[in-house]
Amino acid sequence: MNPFTHLLLLSLLTFIGSFLAGSIPLAFSLTPERLRFVSTFGAGLLVGTALSVILPEGVETLYSIQLQESSKHDVNVVPTSAGAHDQLADDSRDPAAEEDEHHHNKRDRYSTIKPRTVEHKHGFEAHKYIGPSLSLGFIFMFLLEHLGPSQHPHTTDAVLADTPNPNENKPKKTMAATIGLLVHCAADGIALGAAASADRSNLEFIVFLAIILHKAPSAFGYVSFLMSEGHTRRSVRQHLLAFSASVPVSAVLTYGLLHSVFAVDNTSTQPPSTTPSLASATESNDMSKWTGILLLFSAGTFLYVATVHILPEIYRPVELHSHRAGENGILLTTRPTGDDDGGRMHDHHSHGEKSLSRTQILAWVLGALAPFVLAIEHAH
Repeated sequence: MNPFTHLLLLSLLTFIGSFLAGSIPLAFSLTPERLRFVSTFGAGLLVGTALSVILPEGVETLYSIQLQESSKHDVNVVPTSAGAHDQLADDSRDPAAEEDEHHHNKRDRYSTIKPRTVEHKHGFEAHKYIGPSLSLGFIFMFLLEHLGPSQHPHTTDAVLADTPNPNENKPKKTMAATIGLLVHCAADGIALGAAASADRSNLEFIVFLAIILHKAPSAFGYVSFLMSEGHTRRSVRQHLLAFSASVPVSAVLTYGLLHSVFAVDNTSTQPPSTTPSLASATESNDMSKWTGILLLFSAGTFLYVATVHILPEIYRPVELHSHRAGENGILLTTRPTGDDDGGRMHDHHSHGEKSLSRTQILAWVLGALAPFVLAIEHAH
């Protein structure tokens, strides 16, 4: 199947899955325990996908470029010297002169090889891109949380309370949550689009699976939050449509941007035996480089979401959220501003903050191992 067609299919499935998951609160209620189980499995899947699939693929993509770049410098250098020509032209030299000429030619050959090793040091070096790309993804999500909307789209602490604060500006509150969500979904779409550009079906499928299992609870919690804010069903569906379409749109845009910016111009008037092939190789390396960087960037965002937001949320005891619906879904956090709220949260955290049921532990481990197993199966 064509990579773009495959991407469109996965994008459509992502849209349908997110929309159906978000429609659940409109039809019937889902127990917090079941939603917490899905979130736990999703957290493990995000970690496993980042460490077992996206990170290795990004590293492999960058190092493949380094190998290609280094091969350009490994051309055959034919060592020639004036002494060699003199040796062929004059066969009447004595053995001592021939031996001196032999040592002279050897030095010339070594001198022609040295510049090639120096030139190789200035080629593409993959290790310089791996750490910064991962860090930028992690930092991006960190800044989105702390410098973005005051109500950040990743943890449900108090947004689904039974008695919302009437003094709050609900339209502004909803808009802040929606903007934060859309930006985060765009980051997930970048991961899917970069995976499609890498043209590896196993990578694309596993990234899709991680996104859909992460977005399904998020859509559920997002709709629950909108309903608690008093939105009509029509308004809720409109917001849900925007949320569900954000990942597919971002994925298609990422794929299109990579292929349009680094597309090879085959309409060139220059001879086809020289320039187009060189241009094709250069453009292919450029696109592969940015694909690898975006994959590593996405791995950083996945790690941040799984470790900083989802895992702390599922560590919390059931009593803290027992009166709320879908608290581990969208992950929408209201930062505590008062001493009373902070005290209550502190008291809750002092009792069994890191307690996980055996079912949750099993779900997380299975989620973390699933990408590795799926990658092996697709490889065969």
